[in-house]
Amino acid sequence: MCWPSTPARVLFTVSLFLSLSSSSSCETLHDKLLHHGRSSEREARMSRRSNVPSDGFYVPAANGGSQLTIVEDTFPAGLGEPINVIISAKSDSAVLKDQPNDGGLRNYFQSIGFSGECLGQHEGDDQQADLGDGHGALNETAVIRWDYGDPSLGTCKETINGGNHFRYWIQNGPKANSGAIFLAVSYELPVAQNHDIIFNGYNLARDQLVGNATNQTTSPPTLSFASPLPPPPPSSTTSSSISSTNSSVSSATLSSNSTLSATSTITTLSTTSTTTTSSSTVTSPLTSPTVATYLPTFTGRSNATGYIYETTATYLTGLLPNTSDGINHFQSVANSSGGINAVDGLVALLEVHILSAPAGANLKSAAAALTTPRRFLQLFLRSNILLSILIYATNGLGLI
Repeated sequence: MCWPSTPARVLFTVSLFLSLSSSSSCETLHDKLLHHGRSSEREARMSRRSNVPSDGFYVPAANGGSQLTIVEDTFPAGLGEPINVIISAKSDSAVLKDQPNDGGLRNYFQSIGFSGECLGQHEGDDQQADLGDGHGALNETAVIRWDYGDPSLGTCKETINGGNHFRYWIQNGPKANSGAIFLAVSYELPVAQNHDIIFNGYNLARDQLVGNATNQTTSPPTLSFASPLPPPPPSSTTSSSISSTNSSVSSATLSSNSTLSATSTITTLSTTSTTTTSSSTVTSPLTSPTVATYLPTFTGRSNATGYIYETTATYLTGLLPNTSDGINHFQSVANSSGGINAVDGLVALLEVHILSAPAGANLKSAAAALTTPRRFLQLFLRSNILLSILIYATNGLGLI
């Protein structure tokens, strides 16, 4: 057998070296295109964030941040609202991208019944949050509202009638770049009542979101560990049973057939030391999240625009106190005479994966990849190595 000519050997050697040096990136691309939500994609993603804690986020208070938002002009001054849901960085990378296309974060929100603000117009005052990532206090990325089954115009109804809504921030600063999404979720009254928060509205709204994301028929029973059932939503709200027409996700609102007891025992979920001041109560920061083992883990599916998501929700303690001290709207949310706090001390941690994408989505992604110079080069090199092997073979057979 004859050795191939020098040009063929050089071409083969260079192609082989460059192709192998970029093979891991090509595999990651392949995984993203064809295996959304599978372990190979998750491993590749987490290897790029190997320093992110196992929960998939950095604790804000551990680096000078807070699990409470910053609200201007409160009385007393210095009150904030609980950041009571976190989408873990262990979720699929596509879900963590703040975009409505390609199965991104906005599309995931739509799959659980939430959409952007009415006609794209921001209503209400901004709130800030310091996630301890080195960015300091930043305004919310956006406000997302319950869409009443209509992603286009339903949030206009929420703005008027009230309902579930949340602000969110992305932990992506230079000191703690996890990519996790932090949500401050609450259930507000109609605009005619100044969008005050309903009784138990922080805990209830969090549990409704979890229920929708995991396809529960009623809210997870965290209330039995914190406070009795809230009163029905205001009469101006069209329905106390929320349903979604754009997905198969059932309502997570408490309904008349709920198994939760209105006389449930109040259980303290966490304790902190507090110091009372003339303007507000300063609560010692909590920095050690632990799984609330007395609550089950919830898993279920949602869908929007052909993408099917699977969400696993775990409740954590140790990030928020069980308190009304320092909480905005505590007057309407808590029941001080009954010993019921505005915040029950629980934070819901969501891990979200894409199980399937609409037909043609992978082809679109592949076509987009070709427009990226690096991806194009990798594909070119792979085809080039096949050409080199062909040269080897034909030269060895004496055909060239």
